[in-house]
Amino acid sequence: MRKTVNIIPMNVQLKNLITLNNENQPFHLVDISPWPLFTSILAFQVVISFLLFFNKFNFTIWLLYFSFAIILIVILTWFWNIIVESTFQGHHTKKVQKGLKMGMFLFILSEIMFFFSFFWCFFSFEFSPFYLNRMYMTTYRHKFS
Repeated sequence: MRKTVNIIPMNVQLKNLITLNNENQPFHLVDISPWPLFTSILAFQVVISFLLFFNKFNFTIWLLYFSFAIILIVILTWFWNIIVESTFQGHHTKKVQKGLKMGMFLFILSEIMFFFSFFWCFFSFEFSPFYLNRMYMTTYRHKFS
C-alpha cells in the first residue's frame, strides 16, 4: 500500500484557507448578528399583544406600545450596524453595491409582474363573456331542476 504524503504543512493550508475566504474575493461575508433573532422574537411579541388587545385584556395597549417601541429600536440598531459596515468599515465594495442594486431591481420587477398578473386575472374574469354566460346559466339551471 502506498501512503500519500502531504507536502504542504497543515498550518499553511489553514492560513491559505482563511486568507482565501476573507481577503481574496470582492464580496462581503457577513458576521453573525443577533438582530434577526431579536426582530423575529419581537414580531411574535407584537402579534401576541395584538391578539390580547383585540380580546380586551387589561393593560395590553401598553404592551403593544412597548413592543412597537422595542422593535423600532432593534430595527434602527440593525440599520445602524449595516451603515457602519458599509461606510466606516468599508465592506461594501463596488461589486457588493452592484449586487445590492441588482437585487433591489429584481425585487421591484417581481412585484410589478405579480401585480400585473393579479390585475390581468381580475379583469379577465370581470370582462369575460363566458364568465357572464356561466353566471346567467346557473341561475336558470336552478329554476328547471
